[in-house]
Amino acid sequence: MPFKRPESVLVVIYTGHGEVLRLRRREPPDFWQSAERRDSAPGGSARGARETGLLADAGLADSGTVNRYPIHPAWRAKFAPEVKENTEYVFSLRLPAIDAVRINPDEHLEYRWLPRDEAAELAGSGTDRHAILKLVPEKSQDQLGSRFSTLTPTQPCFDDSQIKFYQRFPVIAVNL
Repeated sequence: MPFKRPESVLVVIYTGHGEVLRLRRREPPDFWQSAERRDSAPGGSARGARETGLLADAGLADSGTVNRYPIHPAWRAKFAPEVKENTEYVFSLRLPAIDAVRINPDEHLEYRWLPRDEAAELAGSGTDRHAILKLVPEKSQDQLGSRFSTLTPTQPCFDDSQIKFYQRFPVIAVNL
């Protein structure tokens, strides 16, 4: 198996109401993240959002932020022995409202739409937390209301033709 390239794209997906998409990974346990692609920017960012079932051709924004950080021990073996750091390109995608998300059950257990501050608190990495706080505007609880939900991979959100379309995209970190 070839080693992974030490580049990734972080896509903070949120709504105009301040809800932020969080994905809970299978490994490491209880690691929550934004959408991510092990791909170079900018093409990986659009693919990362599309694989969740959220079309990202319009509204995807390059934040201009590039992070370098040590590779998490849980994923260390996937990289060449001499590779110690990952380069991460940060993008955002603003949606008009909460939408159903398709996840890869081999990679993720569930997803949640959470208020900005809760989403940032749940982030498994500092770069993800910082991106949420920087890119998602603050909203008051009155503006948010009770619009949040938790869904699991077993809940259908696409018909067969849509699923066949999205299966054309290779899944690396998450089916968005």
